[in-house]
Amino acid sequence: MSEYDKSVFASNLYRLMAARGIKAVDVAELLHVSKSTVSSWLNAQKTPRMDKIETLAEYFGVAKSELIESAGKVLINGDPELTDYLNELQTRPEMRMFFSLAKDATKADVELAVKMLEALRNRHD
Repeated sequence: MSEYDKSVFASNLYRLMAARGIKAVDVAELLHVSKSTVSSWLNAQKTPRMDKIETLAEYFGVAKSELIESAGKVLINGDPELTDYLNELQTRPEMRMFFSLAKDATKADVELAVKMLEALRNRHD
């Protein structure tokens, strides 16, 4: 699978997990795989076999294509700037938590939180 396909799967899985409020450990238990396996999917390093994709699709109540194909752009809080910014952050594993935290946030809220975290990390480097 190409890097693009891995990234699309990771994005779609993360979105479905966030919508359902479940964590990687929950997915691991559902599929009888390790948490590190699920993490490798969420970090777009690997993708699961088709039987796992089918189980995930059934669990989330979606078509397999919703997991493996690029979805149309869904706006977060109706804000295209916030959506673009969060999509950009999605490529950074250490920033993935903002997807679940951004429910009622504005782009300015998320930018401020990212700057604060980066400043904290830079203090320790």
